[in-house]
Amino acid sequence: MEIPDGTLEKMETELTIDGVSKALSAQFGREDGSITLRGGVSDGSETQRVEWQMRGLFKAHEVGTFKPKDKGSTKIMATLTYVKYSVGGDELIEADVIGNVLRVNGEDQLADIRAALGE
Repeated sequence: MEIPDGTLEKMETELTIDGVSKALSAQFGREDGSITLRGGVSDGSETQRVEWQMRGLFKAHEVGTFKPKDKGSTKIMATLTYVKYSVGGDELIEADVIGNVLRVNGEDQLADIRAALGE
C-alpha cells in the first residue's frame, strides 16, 4: 500500500500457513473471496488483539510437499479489493479500492477526492 495520490493502487498479498486449511483453500478462484486473520501482539506488559480482514480475488494456490512427521504448508496469492487492519480494537488502516476509501487512524484520506467526484 502506498500513500494516496487520489487513487488506490492494486493491493496484493501472499499467505503461507502450516498444514492444510479447507477454509483457505475454498477461497481459491473466488472473486469475492474473504479471509480474516487474528492474532495477538505483546509489548511485554500488555497483549492486544491484531486482526486483518481481506477481500478480493484469490488467484493462486499451492500446496507444499508432505513428508513423514511434517505438517506441510499451503500458500495462496490474492489481489485484494479490501483490507482492514486493527490492533487492540483500534482501526489503523482500512482500504477499499472499489469504494475509493482509505482511512488511516480513522482519518479518511480520500474524502475530498470522493466529494469532488460527487460520490
